[in-house]
Amino acid sequence: MASLYKRGKTYWVCYRQDNKTVSESLATGDLSTAKYKLNKLELRLAEGTHPNLGNKVPIVTLVKDYLDTKTNPTHAYNEEIRLRQFLDFACVTYTNQIKPSTIEKYLTYRRKQGRINWTLKHDYMTINAFLNWCIRNEYLLNNPCKKVTPPPVKTTTPRYLNQKEVQKLMKYAEGELQLMIALAVYTGIRRKEMLSLQWEDINLDKPSLIVRNAKSGKDRTIPLPPDVVPLLKDSQKDSGLLFPGRNNIPTRAYARLIKKAEIELPRLNRWHILRHTYASHLVMSGVPIATVGKLLGHSDIRTTQIYAHLNDEHLEQAIRQFAY
Repeated sequence: MASLYKRGKTYWVCYRQDNKTVSESLATGDLSTAKYKLNKLELRLAEGTHPNLGNKVPIVTLVKDYLDTKTNPTHAYNEEIRLRQFLDFACVTYTNQIKPSTIEKYLTYRRKQGRINWTLKHDYMTINAFLNWCIRNEYLLNNPCKKVTPPPVKTTTPRYLNQKEVQKLMKYAEGELQLMIALAVYTGIRRKEMLSLQWEDINLDKPSLIVRNAKSGKDRTIPLPPDVVPLLKDSQKDSGLLFPGRNNIPTRAYARLIKKAEIELPRLNRWHILRHTYASHLVMSGVPIATVGKLLGHSDIRTTQIYAHLNDEHLEQAIRQFAY
C-alpha cells in the first residue's frame, strides 16, 4: 500500500519494495492530480507492472517503439543517432536507471568532444522528448531532464540578403539555377523540399505550390509571388519532378554566382541563407510571426522567433523617417 505526503509544494508517494522504503515525487502540487497518480501507482504495484518492479522493458526496445511513432524519416533518423550515442555513454538497461547526473555527465562529455551549445541543446531536447514519451506511456514516473539545466544558446539573427543582393543573384543566375534561387527566396522552401517538387504540386492558375512530406510531417501550401510565375511557365511540364536527376543543388555553380555578384556570405549554409532571406523580408513587411512560421513549415513558433526583432527594428526605422 502506498501513502501520499507533501514535501514543500510537491506531493510525494511512499511505498515498500524489496523490504525497503521507496519515496518518489509525483511532480505535482495539485491534490486531485496527486490522488489520481497514487491510484494508478497502487494498481500497478498490485499488478507488478510498476517501472520500479518486475516486467521491465529494456530501454533499447522503448527507443525503437518511440522512433516508430515518428512520421518524418529525417527526424527519426536524427533522433535515433542522438539517443544511441546517449545510451552508449550511459550504459543503462532501463529508463529508471537514468538520473539527472547521467544526463549532466553526458552533456559534459559531449562538450569536451568540442560540440557547440546548439548541438548540446539538441541532444538535451531529444533525450527529454524520449523520456516524456516514456512517462506518457507509463514506463517512467518522472523525467530526470527536469532537474538538468538545458545548455544556454545565444539567439542571433541569421544572415539574410538585402533587396539589392537578391536582384544581383537573379540578374546573373541562369536556367535551372535561376529557378531554384527564385523558389528559395520567394517561397522559403527548404532544399530537400524543393528537389522533391513535382509539377503536379504547382498551380499556376492560382499561383501556389504544395510542399509534401515536409520536415514537420505535414503538407503546406505556399503562395507564389508574381516574379516566380514566368520562370515556372518557361520550364513547365505536364508531370514529373521540377528538377529531375537532382539530389542536391549545383553547389559549385552557386558559389561562382555568389562570387560574380560580389556578395559576401559565410562558407557554411550559403543556400539556407535564401530561406532566411524570405523569412526576414516577410517579417520586415509586417507579416505576423505566426503566419511566417506557417509559411516556413515550422512546427514550433519558437523557431520563428529568431526573426521577431527585425519587425521592431523596421518599425523604429520607419518612425525615424516619419515626417509631415
